[in-house]
Formats: sequence, C-alpha cells, structure tokens
Amino acid sequence: MTNQIAAQMFITFVALMIIGLSGCGWLASLLGGSSTSSNTTATLSSIQANVFNTSCTSCHSGSSPAGSLNLTSGQSYGEMVSVNATTALTSMYLVKPGSSTESVLIRRLEGNGVGPMPQGGSALDAAVINTIKAWIDAGAANN
Repeated sequence: MTNQIAAQMFITFVALMIIGLSGCGWLASLLGGSSTSSNTTATLSSIQANVFNTSCTSCHSGSSPAGSLNLTSGQSYGEMVSVNATTALTSMYLVKPGSSTESVLIRRLEGNGVGPMPQGGSALDAAVINTIKAWIDAGAANN
C-alpha cells in the first residue's frame, strides 16, 4: 500500500469516527473525556473496565473460560492480540493490530458470520463496538 493511499484511508477513518461519535456522551465518559473532545482515544484499560469486565467476564474468566478465552484484567491482552481464534474463523487473529475488519473479536461482537457476543446477553451499542474498532485500528496497544 502506498503512503498516499494509507494517508487517504486514515483521513477517511478519522472523519467517519468524528461524524459517528460526535455528541456521544456515553462514549466520552467511557473514554474519560468530553463528547466534543477531538483527541479522545480508545485504550485497552477503558475497554477492559467498561466493556470486558461488565459484559464478558461472566463467561470469559476462571479456570475454564468460554472458548478458552480469559478476558479478565491482566489476561485479556495476551489472550486476544495476535492470537489465532480457536473456536471460529481459526485462520484469523482474535485481534489483529491495525485491522479491526480482520479481527474475530469485531466479527463476534457484530454477529458477522459467527454467533454474536455477548452470547445470551444484550448486544453492545454500536458506539462501544466502534470504540473497540478504533483501539484495534490504532494498533491495539496494551495501554
């Protein structure tokens, strides 16, 4: 991919994120900023505290977590990032840094070709999924 194409894709992504997330007060509180802040970024620590711990760890924790995936604090990063999926789409990473479209986690959260998560629970808001996508697309840092 040339630098020009990469730059165009980045600008498009940022513009779509700004349009999609403008005025989203819940997302701003999730990320620790205001809804109008232009420099708010998604971090693993905020996703862990506000999504994984509240919506995922009832099944994905303990000595035998569902799907052999432990999403508790201190475990989730090593269990997901650059790790092949074990139960669905096994040729893909659970989280592929820099590519939410190639990450099984996003496909599961959206119910795209595989069973949606959280299983048996309420689907996550699109804004929450977009926050996780932004974290992954920014490189899925352990922050």
